[in-house]
Amino acid sequence: MGCLAGLGLSAPALAAEPLRITEVGNDMLANMRGKYVAPGQIVSFGLEMVTSWQTQAGDTQSAAVKFAASQGNGFLPTITVYQSGNKGGAAAAAGTGTVVQTDLSTVKGVSQGIQIAGDGNRVGNGIGVEVGPAGTTAPGLTAGMTQVGTLSASGTTTLQAGNVLAALQSGRLSLSMAVAGQGTAQQGIGNGNLSQQTAVISSHNQVTNLARLTVNIDAASLRSSTVPLVNLMRGIQ
Repeated sequence: MGCLAGLGLSAPALAAEPLRITEVGNDMLANMRGKYVAPGQIVSFGLEMVTSWQTQAGDTQSAAVKFAASQGNGFLPTITVYQSGNKGGAAAAAGTGTVVQTDLSTVKGVSQGIQIAGDGNRVGNGIGVEVGPAGTTAPGLTAGMTQVGTLSASGTTTLQAGNVLAALQSGRLSLSMAVAGQGTAQQGIGNGNLSQQTAVISSHNQVTNLARLTVNIDAASLRSSTVPLVNLMRGIQ
């Protein structure tokens, strides 16, 4: 148990080198306390980021990016992009509010931001971590959504699907949505940061950013190990 498996996304600045799961070094472990998960205990690892937006007119849209790696394929990452949506009645009136956004992607650790210039909006950011035996974790957040493409885990890659942009750039995986006349929502992970940010410039919207880290552990090893959430979050790099 001398090493903690890297439970986060890691990619060097060099675009030619692929995104991969890496081992956390002893220098980081020296500053941690508690019990940790050894590399051989992890059978799969996943990250899902989902952004959903409903306008005053009833238009709904969701987009997601899913990172997955498992022991069965040698922990070779796959990154999949999803979308879903339904049109309401007449188009929502464009907002006239103004917000000044701050880039949270450079903040170390977990950061969340909400900026609203309108009335009657409901906006939320949420991050969850789930650890359990293989096959026992909750269904994925992308259930019922349609796959629209994939991102390469090697180098820099982007996928534009309408007003949604999924990207892997400089070791950071991100998802952003821009709703015309209503605002923007974005979230991302990488380089020691997990951030979620929403800016709304109109009224009566419902917006959510959700992110979930899922780690499946070999059932036999789970009986003798615990994984504090704070140490999982420190493993994001």
